[in-house]
Amino acid sequence: MFDKNQVGLLKDQFREGEKWVIIPHLNPDGDAIGASLAFGLLLDDLGIENTVIVPDSAPDFLSFLPGMDRVLVGKKHQEQADRLISEGDVVLLLDHNDIKRSGNLSEAVVKHSGQKIMIDHHPDPVITPNEALMFSRVSASSSCELSYEIICQLGFKDRITSDIATVLMAGMITDTGAFSYNCSNDNFFINIAGLLEHGADKDLIIDKIYNQYSEDRMRLVGYLINQKMEVFPEIRTAIVSLNWSEMHKYNFKKGDSEGVVNMPLSIKGIDLSVFISVRDDKTKLSFRSKGNFPANKIASTYFSGGGHLNAAGGSSDLSVEDTVKYFKSLFSDIKKLIDSTEL
Repeated sequence: MFDKNQVGLLKDQFREGEKWVIIPHLNPDGDAIGASLAFGLLLDDLGIENTVIVPDSAPDFLSFLPGMDRVLVGKKHQEQADRLISEGDVVLLLDHNDIKRSGNLSEAVVKHSGQKIMIDHHPDPVITPNEALMFSRVSASSSCELSYEIICQLGFKDRITSDIATVLMAGMITDTGAFSYNCSNDNFFINIAGLLEHGADKDLIIDKIYNQYSEDRMRLVGYLINQKMEVFPEIRTAIVSLNWSEMHKYNFKKGDSEGVVNMPLSIKGIDLSVFISVRDDKTKLSFRSKGNFPANKIASTYFSGGGHLNAAGGSSDLSVEDTVKYFKSLFSDIKKLIDSTEL
């Protein structure tokens, strides 16, 4: 439960005649998209004008979600997106706690003089209470879980349609790897039960997210595991990398590498998995870990990133190949981290 006064301030924003702009983070995932669509659909039901603007396009496998057809892609319609943000009364930032994560929309968000609201579950928020009305809980599985709780606390539980329940559950499924991590608490499954009661079809959502990939994607994944995965038992770590030429060879589409970073964690004795690839002309790193292995500490210390204990991200100015070499040069530091951490 969030502070009642804080929730009251949020509810005051749900006024007829107000214009809302809803913005997830750059390279939006299922959680960011799900939370954004949920509030868009709720505001539609309340008769409040709103626009969901994504900085760049979402993965194709999320196209089945209700409301995706009304989403505006900022990179394709930058002038329109900036204008809508400037004209909006309320800007709702979802699944990110730093305005910079709004990417190409961040400049317009900074200039926005109206009410800003942030709902997020990542640690170390950069946005201050003076900049935005904040709803943050790191222990939550996802921003979709927080959004469901907030919608209920606002008194709109009876407004949750099957479409809203569907998009929220999609976000909770993707941010937990289909209930595999970040969800070991009673409250999470109570919230899942609530969404089931409102009409979310768990099995259909999982099928749409995980069982609708292309043949090219399946062959890419096979190639990555067979040819590009390096395993280092001495530091309980595996690395998988993907460069531009390989992406071109397998007709890569956004979302095709989804879940690859989790696969090496299935290997006995591997507690950290690192996926290194190209995205937006920059080398990106995704980290996943098990137990108390602090993936976020490695991301923040060496790759200007951060995140959760078991799920984090970072970036590198080097090529994919050179980033792999640099990461290998850190093995002695990672070994010390292992020795100092109870795994």
